[in-house]
Amino acid sequence: MRAYELLEGEKPVKREVNPFQSEKRLEQLLYRIPSLLLDEQVLIIGRQIGVETGTLDLLGIDKYGNVVVFELKKGDSGSGSASEGSILSQPQQYAQALQWFTYDDLNDVYKEYQTECDTANWPDAPTPTDETLLDAFSTHFGTTLEPESFNHHQRMVIVAEQITDRTAANARYLRDEGLHLQCVEVQRFQLAEGEKPSPTVVASTVVDYDDKRVQPREEDVITYPEINEAIVSRAYPAFAEVTHASAPDELFPGGFDHREPRMRSLHPDHPDAVRYGLRVKPLEKGHVRLAIDVTSRGLEIDKVDKESLAGQLRSATNRFERAGFEVDQDRNTFRIVTAHWDVDSVTDVRDNAFLDELADRYAELVSIGHEIMLNAE
Repeated sequence: MRAYELLEGEKPVKREVNPFQSEKRLEQLLYRIPSLLLDEQVLIIGRQIGVETGTLDLLGIDKYGNVVVFELKKGDSGSGSASEGSILSQPQQYAQALQWFTYDDLNDVYKEYQTECDTANWPDAPTPTDETLLDAFSTHFGTTLEPESFNHHQRMVIVAEQITDRTAANARYLRDEGLHLQCVEVQRFQLAEGEKPSPTVVASTVVDYDDKRVQPREEDVITYPEINEAIVSRAYPAFAEVTHASAPDELFPGGFDHREPRMRSLHPDHPDAVRYGLRVKPLEKGHVRLAIDVTSRGLEIDKVDKESLAGQLRSATNRFERAGFEVDQDRNTFRIVTAHWDVDSVTDVRDNAFLDELADRYAELVSIGHEIMLNAE
């Protein structure tokens, strides 16, 4: 970043960077002027927050309710205590620790932040006056948000006086791989006017992305990729062998970011058209459902005998029902075998005990399905 001062009647004068004395000074400045952090509104709700993977510098909320992790670095992004590797890995670890934070968890962070601001710990910090995070969000952004709408995405922002070429290249790679990662340079220049010239601070976003990727989706296409992946990851050890998969994502070539991701078994004797679906729809439909479907979507198959495959599944009705599953006696395509939970809160779905229950049932569904399909005459 370069800065020139235009003095009246003189040629432009190049001004040098006046580095911050410490990361604390940089943090204090960015805390007071959060508009330097990103070219958008951000509500700061935490500072020096301890999570299981470390202590993050600043935590914010964007206008969509997503959490924004800020990693601050005095000087070059890959220098000093932060190597080129750690400057990117640290915020990823923080975001990973935050991914399961519910609204109540974030509200606790906000309330602790209120307490810290109200003490001598942070004399530079104005104390937030709103009682809850919901109130603070409404005051800051001028709109309301439901508790279930918080933390659908975890964003990461590297802020340094100089973003190195290597940091920028690595960040772009991770961004293109799907991480919500940005890099911002913030530099202070000393200008010449006056006996005691005041510094000028300039911010520039070096690595960015279209914010459509972190916007809420329309109701009919809301997906929960992190929940889908969590269920499958927990269930995978139980059916890894029978599905012939060396990793969970091999079973979901289209990924987990779909309205209803369906597992495709890699067992050579298992019919490709028989799929094991996950339907996580707490806000839109008020339920979570597991299902065995018969579908040729996404397959290079000219014809599928859906009636025959559905009949094989129905022939094991007693086996499925003993395990607590429901079997539809008329359907030949979707939702032939199902398990259903009424749940209307993302917070409830993210509960670890509930995720374990879903994973156990999904593993059982896949196992019984393979037992039936592989032993069919």
